[in-house]
Amino acid sequence: MDLKKVTFYVVSILLVALAGLVYADEIKLDVASMAQTLNIVPTKEETVKIVYEALKAGDETVRVQYVGSKKDIEAFAKSSVEEAFLIDDKESTDDFDYMKNKYRGYTAWISGAGMYTIHYKFDYSETKTQTDWVNKRIEQILKELKIENKSEYEKIKKIHDYIIENTSYDLTVKYNSAYEGLKNNVTACQGYANMAYKMFEEAGVNSRIITGIADGEPHAWNIVQIGDVWYNIDCTWDDPIGGGKHSNQYDYFLKSNKDFKSHERDEEYRTEEFQRKYNMTDHSWK
Repeated sequence: MDLKKVTFYVVSILLVALAGLVYADEIKLDVASMAQTLNIVPTKEETVKIVYEALKAGDETVRVQYVGSKKDIEAFAKSSVEEAFLIDDKESTDDFDYMKNKYRGYTAWISGAGMYTIHYKFDYSETKTQTDWVNKRIEQILKELKIENKSEYEKIKKIHDYIIENTSYDLTVKYNSAYEGLKNNVTACQGYANMAYKMFEEAGVNSRIITGIADGEPHAWNIVQIGDVWYNIDCTWDDPIGGGKHSNQYDYFLKSNKDFKSHERDEEYRTEEFQRKYNMTDHSWK
């Protein structure tokens, strides 16, 4: 913490003391310790980083400080979480889309006045311990598939087929994580998409998780990159319910948007910016 920040917080505390809200001899001026304990972060960037680290670690709670207008605090709390999901550490597949899609939501409450504390409580479909198990299991699976020197297409097909042959769709939608898909061989669309995303990325294939509506219901699927263009792929819908091993389908495998009209993306994946960054193919893979 730089000197300006230290001065700001010490002065703020002293002003509170002078106002008679606390006794001066109760004030602790160990600013470094205070910052560590309270996560005092006067900048938005630092707030987002703290939220990101908490989410990646699977922490259930975290609190951050906010200095500003009370009317803006709700938007600040929400956008800090949203921006944390945009961080993509290329050395890890635990953040970005995977982190966003194993996260169920949060509750937040505010305390204080002038300098506020935002208290977050996060809910996940998969714990950090479970994610660590997923990483080890995927490492084993990719070795078994022997795809290290294969083409992007071959890697995608092998992973697609593995997921379909070893996973059953959970009609109760009770299970929806990659962990449950890999550990218990049963999950819903979110679990399929998370498994595929992490396996594609670990195999060296660029991928994203897309959410939206399919057949009138909330749904999740993937896009993958081959060469300079991206393709839609839905392992869930290519896995016939009750089909079991050797019943693979390729109806939703490496498709263009034109051949994927049953799936409607959420707005964030339909923006011009997103479409420029993820240039979709004009033609499905033949």
